[in-house]
Amino acid sequence: MWLHLIVWLPLVAALSLGLMRPGKGLMTALHMKNMAREVRNDEL
Repeated sequence: MWLHLIVWLPLVAALSLGLMRPGKGLMTALHMKNMAREVRNDEL
């Protein structure tokens, strides 16, 4: 059990932090490609 924590906890933390920047870049690119904009109350 402790071995799983020693191996997986740092691995999951590193992968999460490592994929955060590319994920944000992907979301930004998709917003620009689809010309996303803010929705106003009168448009709902």
